[in-house]
Amino acid sequence: MSKKNLSQNNIFLAIFFLSSFVVSIFSAADWTITTSGTYVLNDDIPASTGDATKGTINIASSYVTLDLAGRFIAQTSSGGTAGAIGIVVNAGVTDVTIKNGTIRSFLQSGVRINRNNKRISLQNLIIESCAVRGIEFQGASGNLITQSEIKNCKIFNCCSSSSADTALQILFSDGLFVENVILESNNPGATGVFNTVLIDSSSYCYLNNVAIVNVLGAAGTSTLRGFSLISNNAVVQSCILDNCITSSNTNLSSGIIHDFYLNAPGGNLVSYNVFNNCLSSNNTAGGNFYGFYCSGSNTQVNTFDACTVIGNTSTGGNVGGFEFDSSTTKHLATNCLAIGNLHTTSPAAGTSLGGFKIEGTSSYISLIRCAATDNISTTAVCAGIYIVSGSSCYVKECNTTKNTGNSDANSNGLRWDAGANNIFVKNLAVRNGTTASTTDIGGALPFPAGSQTSATSATMSTPGVPWSNLKIAS
Repeated sequence: MSKKNLSQNNIFLAIFFLSSFVVSIFSAADWTITTSGTYVLNDDIPASTGDATKGTINIASSYVTLDLAGRFIAQTSSGGTAGAIGIVVNAGVTDVTIKNGTIRSFLQSGVRINRNNKRISLQNLIIESCAVRGIEFQGASGNLITQSEIKNCKIFNCCSSSSADTALQILFSDGLFVENVILESNNPGATGVFNTVLIDSSSYCYLNNVAIVNVLGAAGTSTLRGFSLISNNAVVQSCILDNCITSSNTNLSSGIIHDFYLNAPGGNLVSYNVFNNCLSSNNTAGGNFYGFYCSGSNTQVNTFDACTVIGNTSTGGNVGGFEFDSSTTKHLATNCLAIGNLHTTSPAAGTSLGGFKIEGTSSYISLIRCAATDNISTTAVCAGIYIVSGSSCYVKECNTTKNTGNSDANSNGLRWDAGANNIFVKNLAVRNGTTASTTDIGGALPFPAGSQTSATSATMSTPGVPWSNLKIAS
């Protein structure tokens, strides 16, 4: 493929081939690509003033490959344009590849992909120290971004602005593929809600091997979300959220963490999403902590398989390794684990820890071959599987071991406080609490009077056929 010059206002710039012109020319203006071809950056762009709409480099033609060739593009440290973006792909453009370089220090974002684009590929990019977002896919209703990908990229140390809301934003996209992406140390300057990865009003997106690590919420950050999905038919596979903190930075007195968050505001439907082999680990919340969180009546029929929530801490508020809340329905969790999560300090009345929690009017939640072990609340209820309130739920072949609350009565393998028509089949509760009594072996509390639980007694102490649940003292 031939190398093409960047052109703007019919002026052809030799900058891609003559490094001696770099400083004087690249500090002066932005460049627009108007002709199909392959463009190779021959030197750094260290001091762009930037542009709030077109970017330092603006791709206005289809069938373009922009190879940064290991170079970087940066906004000047002084006198730069507010809201400036590194690279912008115009609306309606197709078949564009941007690869192999670093984009840093822009006051808005590193890369913006606009509406009605198709087959856009971002490969081997580092987006560093951009103030609001790292990468933006800005589709619109009726003007989707389709058949595009982000591969082998890193978004690092972005989102310091008080207006930052997400590090990787994907809006109105269909068929987006995100693979081998690291989002590290994107510490929001915002004090409200921050979504590290947001997929909104989209469908058929695929995330594989995406890691969110070392995010520290600003003082007063109300909610930190890792993977936030307001979408349908997404597959989230082998994704990780690790070592993230919401706090006041001194006493961890506030802040909620949702590692994997599904919610359906405004009547949107969030359904048929699949989470496979995903991990939430070593995160600390000053308030509520939820590993996998489903909320809202329009959040339905999502699947979690072989996912793990391990070693997370809340210093106040509720804890749910897997949390099904507020009218959400028809979810399935199989082969999932909640291990070693900790609830400390003096939380508000009614707070608790549950490896798997079902709350509100949630219904038709199925937990199959799941396990909760070594979860601890020093101040409140701790249950491996906890139906606070839920109906027509099904719990089968699950193991709950060594879950410990602030008293023996509050240390439960299986606990059901309210709801109706929940069924427990072939579950095992072992040594929950420290001194489980002979009437509460394994820490499975009596279920609500008159409820349909299984063919066993209310305390699970008498086996039934074929519905046997087992409690073991030691």
